[in-house]
Amino acid sequence: MFQKQSLEKMQIMLLTDLDMNVMMDLLSGSSVYTQHVEQNTIKTAKSIENDQTLTEDQKQIQLEFLSDDINYAQEAQELAEELAIIGLYKTIEVRIAKAAKASKLFSNKKINELYITDKLTEHFNAIGIDVESILHFDKFKELKLLNNCLKHSGEVNQTLADLEPSKWTKGEKITKFATHFYYLLEPNMMFLNNLGSELRSKL
Repeated sequence: MFQKQSLEKMQIMLLTDLDMNVMMDLLSGSSVYTQHVEQNTIKTAKSIENDQTLTEDQKQIQLEFLSDDINYAQEAQELAEELAIIGLYKTIEVRIAKAAKASKLFSNKKINELYITDKLTEHFNAIGIDVESILHFDKFKELKLLNNCLKHSGEVNQTLADLEPSKWTKGEKITKFATHFYYLLEPNMMFLNNLGSELRSKL
């Protein structure tokens, strides 16, 4: 029995202890791609400007094409950064469910309901864990609401605005994805880790 509990505790610890470097990789690829495009564009632009076989009009047309390439790369980076936020939330959500399953303290039905915030608090309360009192639960909730806004309208909804009125305004288009990602990353990793510790204490 002791060995079984030790194995379950180990599984929960591994599931709730995320690697910061791995999570940062959700963003790094997008910026590397943009930098690559920009560097190649600078080299190509210099080559066009120094090409004596081209007229000024021909040079201008080719330089405009290069400008479009940079714009496309920046749009792709913004999309990747937006997806990084969604990926961060999905990672936390999945790890919570897997840790709950590893604990063997929840039925399959309850595990499948943990994506619903009210059910998450209800089911953890039933085993003596007050999820809302765990450090950084508020940032987990903010991440979830931000994720929902990005997946549906791309704008701040009333629930997110009510959670952090000084930061979010209802109807405002969500931008600066990388800033939001960096702001929410560490607190959510800590929340997951703290939740794992609470789970292990019940075994």
